[in-house]
Amino acid sequence: MDHQEFRVEDSKLIRSAANRIIAFTKRFGESHLLLAYHAAFPLAITPDLLYRIWANFTPSVPWIATADILLSRLCKEVGFELYEMDPNVRGLLINEMKEDPRFGQTRVDQLADFLISYISSETTSQTNEIKGGSRLWEQGRGGITVSWHRMAVRWWHLKRHTPTTRTHNEYNANIIG
Repeated sequence: MDHQEFRVEDSKLIRSAANRIIAFTKRFGESHLLLAYHAAFPLAITPDLLYRIWANFTPSVPWIATADILLSRLCKEVGFELYEMDPNVRGLLINEMKEDPRFGQTRVDQLADFLISYISSETTSQTNEIKGGSRLWEQGRGGITVSWHRMAVRWWHLKRHTPTTRTHNEYNANIIG
């Protein structure tokens, strides 16, 4: 494939992503789109994380928008209560949020701070529930932290290199083990 063919394919993917966003907005309205901007920021999202993003950044949006986003064509389920957006959809939504005068780069920075805080609080609360055995939790210079990188790499490898007939528990055993 030459460079020009790649651009044509790339533009088709971006057009497809834009069409999904337009269809979503037509179906659910502008307020849902505002939450979708925010939902696009994390690489992966859970219902709990999206609900907290809604509560902290877009509480005027109807709460049902959290489910509408996760179950829409903007997202796909990649694990048990774990969703991700297509990279082109994410990119378009984040760019739109940055260009929106109500949000801009300031909102992106706020989301980054929020996400760091969210991950830290989840790590701390889950660390207290672990009773030996699991090495996902490690003692580091800054205290107890989850080895997110190691877990994410294992999850990504399993997701792409194992049959889809494995159960949720089988995946978890391999990710953690």
